[in-house]
Amino acid sequence: VVSTQSTGSSGINAEYGKQWYQRRVRGVTFTLFIFCTIHCGFLKPCDMSFSKFNIKEDNFDVEKAVRAAKFGNWSTVFEIIKKKPYLINCIPEQRSWAILHQAVYWNDLDVVTKLLDIPNCDALVKTKRSRNNDADPSSTPKEVAQQMGGRQAIVNRLDNHVQNLRNKRFGGDIIYVVPRKEGEKIVDHLPLFMMAVINYRKTCSQHLPKLTWWIC
Repeated sequence: VVSTQSTGSSGINAEYGKQWYQRRVRGVTFTLFIFCTIHCGFLKPCDMSFSKFNIKEDNFDVEKAVRAAKFGNWSTVFEIIKKKPYLINCIPEQRSWAILHQAVYWNDLDVVTKLLDIPNCDALVKTKRSRNNDADPSSTPKEVAQQMGGRQAIVNRLDNHVQNLRNKRFGGDIIYVVPRKEGEKIVDHLPLFMMAVINYRKTCSQHLPKLTWWIC
């Protein structure tokens, strides 16, 4: 009996040693693979720095672009946006409207169309709270046009642009996310994100009932 137990223990130790050795070999092999691919230039390490962005310069440029749009100086606007298209939807701290809202204000269909042709342009960008109350806060360009009136051509252009994007991304159908438990109907432009939020809320309610009111 004693010899049998000893043999079994030795077998277990040998199997454990074999598994440990295989894990070590896999780890070393993977490390060498990553080192070689980076060293040979096949895999570039991710640059997490923001050295290519100048925050102070971008802040100046977006303020300049929005101010130019406010006064209808579109040559300056497009000169800046051509160099830095990622600034097109930004609203400076002391401003309430984005560039597209200003184009709607000027009732300039050509400029609105030119802005919408820029891939970075968000046709649903929302205003911040306005100091002179010329538009409701959290208004899209379409809502600004409707509130100001006399801009039906721009409203139609914005509607067509949004619908074309829906056709391209979702086949033209508005996506509804319906959680079975509550039976609510949610319309959103990020259906997958909404589904993730709904599932997260269900998980919270099942496993963290005391924290649901705070997290969800």
